[in-house]
Amino acid sequence: MVVACTARAWEIALTKLGEVAENAPRFFFSLRDLVRLGRTILGSIFHSKTAEASSQFSSTKEFIVTQIYTRRIMSMCVVVLALFMGLPTYAHEDRAPTGSWKGVVRFTTEQRSPLTTLLTFTADGNLVESRRLYLPESPLGPLLATPGHGEWRRSKNGGFDATIVVLYQGASEHPTSPGIVIGREKVRYKLQLVNGGQQLQGTILVEVQDVEGNVVSSDPGTIEATRIRPEPLP
Repeated sequence: MVVACTARAWEIALTKLGEVAENAPRFFFSLRDLVRLGRTILGSIFHSKTAEASSQFSSTKEFIVTQIYTRRIMSMCVVVLALFMGLPTYAHEDRAPTGSWKGVVRFTTEQRSPLTTLLTFTADGNLVESRRLYLPESPLGPLLATPGHGEWRRSKNGGFDATIVVLYQGASEHPTSPGIVIGREKVRYKLQLVNGGQQLQGTILVEVQDVEGNVVSSDPGTIEATRIRPEPLP
């Protein structure tokens, strides 16, 4: 009975763990594969042992023991989840953009110089973007820009959608609002991983708004980025 109930407890625990992994693909890519394999192996153990145990013990006792083992196993699974969340994502980079990137934005409708940008995607869905702070020319005049902050999520086509917001402050030479917040920029991304997850490419839409939220300009463009890797000292 103990063997059968332990196997049953493992099957219940893995089923629940699998539901978590399936519903949170950004976090548990490798765990999802492990759950599927474990469910297959333990499923075969359970079916073979249950028939043997059922002839000796009542279903009530089996249920109680199964619940005890299930609680213990689920507690262990929580520890496993915590460990997986702390592991690097290098083995599964082809499936998630988590990490830091250096990219170039090229606008498709305006004659504007390419913009170099740095992007960092976190495993919990946050996105931080940095570019040069001083913009001598913009629809709102010369200004200073903050880093961009926002979120990303997986889209239905296997890619990723993201949105960030950047605040604008008038530069010292701004004719009317030096040192004052004069607007914001909202950037929306539609991205795909390519080249085995080593490159990121897609389209963007940059929308500039004044301080009251009125749209001043809306410019589409493209982005191409490459992962930033740790490099040892010579």
